[in-house]
Amino acid sequence: MSGRFAWVRVRPGFGWKRGACAGSDPVWLLVEERADGVKYAFSNLPTGTSRLRAVRLWKSRWPVEQGYQQMKEDLGLDHVEGRSWRGFHHRAAMVMLAYGFLLLERERVRVERERAADGPSPRKRGSPSHR
Repeated sequence: MSGRFAWVRVRPGFGWKRGACAGSDPVWLLVEERADGVKYAFSNLPTGTSRLRAVRLWKSRWPVEQGYQQMKEDLGLDHVEGRSWRGFHHRAAMVMLAYGFLLLERERVRVERERAADGPSPRKRGSPSHR
């Protein structure tokens, strides 16, 4: 992935009409220019944080959102019609458990395919075959 980003310190203007922002500490503003527009976010990361680190943190959210979308679409997280907090937690826990299982299975299959593509591993002399 690539993109154009700006990373600058700004003073927040929230509540400027009431004078609520007077004396507030500066925060980071991360701006991302995209083909479909501009996205921005405020951050309270430490003063010396580099733009590269901020962008990496910003983009690390993508896998989280993809996982959440998969839990909703494939595992039915959004089909909860429970009437209790306990029921919702039970459903959410079961969906996350199923999602974790699917991730582990995906990784296991990927590793097995890589091993099969590499061919049989060379055996040491005198070592028994474990197949």
